[in-house]
Amino acid sequence: MEKFPAHIGTEKASWLYVENYTGGTKKVRGVVPVEEIAEMMMESIKAVCSQGQNLVPITAFQYDLVAPILRSVHRKFVKKLGIDETRMWSDIFADYVALFDNDEVARLHTHREWWVKCCRRTGIHPSYQIYFEDIHTEARNQMATFLTQVIIEACKFPAVDRKASAVMADAFSLRNVAIEEESRVFEGGRVTLSKMLAINSKLLSLLDEHPFDFIVFPTHQLPMTVPPRPWCDGGLGGPEYTRRTQILRNLSEYKQVDINAQMQRRLKSSVQARPVLDALNQLGSTPWRINEPMLDVLCKVFEMSSDPSKVELLDTLAVPLRSDTVDVPDFKEFFGENVRMEDVDKAEYVEYSKKKAEAVKRRNELNSLWCWMKYRIVLARHFRGQTLFFPHNMDFRGRVYPVSPYLSHMGDDVNRCILKFAKGRPLGERGFLWLKLHCINLTGKMKRNSIEDRLKAAEEQLDDILDSANHPLDGTVLNIMKALLTVCF
Repeated sequence: MEKFPAHIGTEKASWLYVENYTGGTKKVRGVVPVEEIAEMMMESIKAVCSQGQNLVPITAFQYDLVAPILRSVHRKFVKKLGIDETRMWSDIFADYVALFDNDEVARLHTHREWWVKCCRRTGIHPSYQIYFEDIHTEARNQMATFLTQVIIEACKFPAVDRKASAVMADAFSLRNVAIEEESRVFEGGRVTLSKMLAINSKLLSLLDEHPFDFIVFPTHQLPMTVPPRPWCDGGLGGPEYTRRTQILRNLSEYKQVDINAQMQRRLKSSVQARPVLDALNQLGSTPWRINEPMLDVLCKVFEMSSDPSKVELLDTLAVPLRSDTVDVPDFKEFFGENVRMEDVDKAEYVEYSKKKAEAVKRRNELNSLWCWMKYRIVLARHFRGQTLFFPHNMDFRGRVYPVSPYLSHMGDDVNRCILKFAKGRPLGERGFLWLKLHCINLTGKMKRNSIEDRLKAAEEQLDDILDSANHPLDGTVLNIMKALLTVCF
């Protein structure tokens, strides 16, 4: 009976005011100034445009769009609490770094154990994190959808249409793309419809003529220049000091399943996963450096990518050509200036369409490969002369991967050739012998020969090996593999 009068009032009223579902976005705008949000959105736009890709998965773009804003909210929240995170972590790190400077400390403790001791000295829990940043997925999606729509409607650039008139063209649009992929769960392949952020091809051409001075990368996907924070019991803690990271990678096939939460439920005790965590910490704490001589050679070869006459050398070294070296057939050039489509023979048009589709496919593939190569080169140039650390996480099978998808020691010959261990070790009594054997093995020409024969061949070719190290591109012997050239160095 208490609710009945209110119900009658609702029936008599013409309108019902319901709280807007985008209220969370409005509250964020109340914490972070609109100007600051606009600046962070602009940084995300620069990041996606500087990558050179015409199609970007919308989920990846929206994550990189929302993450900086939520980080800003998080920083303001921490500041309001009066916590000086920089000073707190600096005090702990000052003790933790002794593990890397003192051999006795490293002998007696794992990274996790020493981290726990350092944290207890300062009265901080080893897995301490401020969880304010863990915004619900629905709230993230709501904010991402709103901001994406703002970008699509607001971002325009001057262009010329088909009638040679000056117009303001849309810089971005949404597109559904059918992708054929293999599944790690289901047998056989499958075709999925993925939503992509499409960048106007005219804008990409404009950016290709006038490239950015800088390429923008998300900081959480880069190597670290200090030892990472160790993973602690339950997969909590590492590897970043002020940002929470999941130790397990979620499966794209099951987006609604939180694998990390499932892992937490299945642990019978907090100490159960320590051997795995210690292995991850050991991998992530291994120091690396850029192999500068190899990077210099790679840069010289990469500069040849705009010359189609170098295709044989580039293919041998797995360096792709630029996409603009591919000629896409034009209708007028293929059939003639004054030929109309309805006058073209059907068989000839099918042939033209097939050649054009193949050329476009080849151009897009080269563009992706070329941009991927460029990312690694610019990052290697940026980190030249610095000591690097590559934090690792796992997938559901227990396979470990570097968190950094661009520059790491795992992957193809390019990844491995431009990195080396930061701490060198003496070759030892037989080290040089095994190095010569490794050099011959990489040629792949003496697989069935004995070790003695291969070592003899290495000794006979020692002058050529030294010549390749001193003159990698113009010496008397041209190396056929980057890995082999790395050994020569």
